[in-house]
Amino acid sequence: MSVKTLKDTKRDKDVREKADREKVEQDAAAVARKEWDRLEKDRADAERRERDRALQVQQKELLENTVRSGMDAGPLNSNATGGIEMAAQAPAAPAASKVEQSKAPAIENAPAPDAMKAINAGANERYQVRRDIVLGGQGACKVAYDTLADREVIIKTSAPQAGWSAERIVKEARTAAKMNHPNCSRLLEMGSLGKDQVFMTMPFIEGSSLDAVLKKISDAGIPGLTGYSMTAAAELFNSICAGVEHAHSNGVLHLDLKPQNIIIGSKGEVVVIDWGISQPITLNEMPKRYASGETPASPTLTTTLTGSLAGDASVRAIGTPSYMSPEQWAGDPGTLTERTDVYGLGGVLFFLLTGHAPNQIQRPTDLDPYFRHSPVPSPSDFTRRRVPPELEALCVKCLARDPAQRYPSVFHVRHILKSWLSRPEMWELYRASF
Repeated sequence: MSVKTLKDTKRDKDVREKADREKVEQDAAAVARKEWDRLEKDRADAERRERDRALQVQQKELLENTVRSGMDAGPLNSNATGGIEMAAQAPAAPAASKVEQSKAPAIENAPAPDAMKAINAGANERYQVRRDIVLGGQGACKVAYDTLADREVIIKTSAPQAGWSAERIVKEARTAAKMNHPNCSRLLEMGSLGKDQVFMTMPFIEGSSLDAVLKKISDAGIPGLTGYSMTAAAELFNSICAGVEHAHSNGVLHLDLKPQNIIIGSKGEVVVIDWGISQPITLNEMPKRYASGETPASPTLTTTLTGSLAGDASVRAIGTPSYMSPEQWAGDPGTLTERTDVYGLGGVLFFLLTGHAPNQIQRPTDLDPYFRHSPVPSPSDFTRRRVPPELEALCVKCLARDPAQRYPSVFHVRHILKSWLSRPEMWELYRASF
């Protein structure tokens, strides 16, 4: 084969690969547009329901005023037939128009007294704290009973007299308010508990974090049972990716993806939580520091870093050392993109396959030489389990040091994952848990 023929063949191959990449990106854009249209429709429906509720409240007040004015007009007398009528000297109550009568709700549909009390109560009275709970990296939250909605919720409050804490809760609540997906934690309500303290509430899920679940499996003592089967792990990972993909479609980077921030519910829920250090995808400024002493001077591998370390301004990392990407350690927000969260997802997949964190370091300050000189870890080198070559290749590509070498979006990760899950022979080979 001549040199010219080889060049032509290579050029044709490059053209085909470019066309395939463009098609995948176009499909991803179409999916994102469809999701955006759905969210816009949900928002319009929510606004319509709010207008309907406001109209009902207005009609109820009009009816109550009409009834109250009639009762204040004069004393009541019994008529000859045993009915009730107004005293003769009392002026007649103004009659409601036919339109008002047709719109006004029936009096018997008014809220019960206990419900009205809950409606008028402040947040301190409405939410009854029942117990403390720790959800991954979110720190101390509480399970509270919502007396108005008659349900249990997770409530997270800011520190009293600490403006930075209140600001961070508001930021997290506003980010969670953008989420409307079963694989993302979402906001129920936010408000104040006084002059300088705010709160946010989220749906309560009975379950445990992903790392706690795998520890329970390991502690069960069943021979050969060390974690999820490879196919079950792949399905669970697909649900995690779906939540992160939804966040990206809303312009939000999570930046702290790790097993502690993934809740596995007792009813099969898989939920990505803790949007405390999330950022808009288009952010072009340094990650905000909320308090000089919030991150300790000597953080552990599981400490969530939020900017410069106390006493060491050279470290500007944001994320968790065991799972953060090289660009997060560098602290340059201009380099944080969807590929940054792809690295975090690769770390979660590495944990699902091996039970270990991807960044093999002893202390956070080891990250700089580790990223510079150590190769990307292969899951099969850290477990005795039989790791599917396709999942290993997927994991290694997600964990590439150079963001340009990773998958460009979570859509691409899910495409590879679902292609593997759709092959029946994979279920026969890898459905065992060991």
